Amino acid sequence: MSLAFPDDWSGLRFPHVRAELLNYLKDATKPDLCLRTHEVEFLVHFMFDDHDFGPNDTNIGDILFDSEEASALLHFVETLDRAIGPRTKQLSELTLDDWNPVAKVAEETYSHLARNGLPHYG
Repeated sequence: MSLAFPDDWSGLRFPHVRAELLNYLKDATKPDLCLRTHEVEFLVHFMFDDHDFGPNDTNIGDILFDSEEASALLHFVETLDRAIGPRTKQLSELTLDDWNPVAKVAEETYSHLARNGLPHYG
């Protein structure tokens, strides 16, 4: 089985990264994800170490389609950053209350990005 991308994604330089981003966003919508520290570590690593989803539009055309998607993703990144706190804070210290805003914004961001289609296995 291989991962198939929507036809609309043909103009993106890194559709596989977009697919991975969508998977992480979908996982982040789970209200209890914070209780699975290992999964949160992967999310944090993807969002902050592997990619630059900061306040710029450099990912447009590579992973994102437009500045609206970039703004939605930036909102998620900022919300996640606030929830995990300073890097001296242990991810295992996250609570459900810490994660609630992350899950809410993840759902909004996922829904916004999903408007341009979702990959599927074919």
